[in-house]
Amino acid sequence: MLACNKADDAPVPGPTLDPCGAVAGIQRRDVNGVQIGSGDTTDWRPIDNWCEAVEGLFADRPPVNFTTAAPDSLLITAFPNPTENQFVLGFYRDSGYVDVRFVNANFELLHAQDSIVTNQWLFRADTIGITTPQTIRAYYRVVYPDGTAHRGHGDLQVDP
Repeated sequence: MLACNKADDAPVPGPTLDPCGAVAGIQRRDVNGVQIGSGDTTDWRPIDNWCEAVEGLFADRPPVNFTTAAPDSLLITAFPNPTENQFVLGFYRDSGYVDVRFVNANFELLHAQDSIVTNQWLFRADTIGITTPQTIRAYYRVVYPDGTAHRGHGDLQVDP
C-alpha cells in the first residue's frame, strides 16, 4: 500500500545560481586563442552590468569609476576554452591592472587574483581549487591609472 504525503510534493531545491545570471555557455577557443565557431556573445567584453553581489566580490579593492565608453585599446580573451588543466586570461591593453574573481555555478568564490599588470596570466585548475569538471565564471575589472575601469565576465569550462 502506498501513502501520499503532502510534504513529498514539495519541489526539490536546486543549486543556487550566480545572482547575476546562470553560469552557462562558453566562448570556445583553441590553445592559440583562436575562436572556434560561434559562442556566448556576452563573454569577455569590456562593458558589463553587474549586480550588487558581484560588486561585493571586489569590495576589498580600491573604488573605481566604471565607464561605458569603448576602450581605446583592450582585447580580452581566455584560452583554451574548454580546458583540462590550465588556461590563460589575456587582457591586452596599454596601461593599468586587472582584478579577477572566479566563482562556481553556486556563486561561491573559488579564487581571487588582484593587480595583474601583465597582459597574460596563466591559471591552473588545481590552484583555483577545481578538481571536478565544471563551468566557472570569471568576473574582471580592468583599472586604468586615471581611476576609470572597464568590467565584464566570461565563462570557462574546466574538465580536470
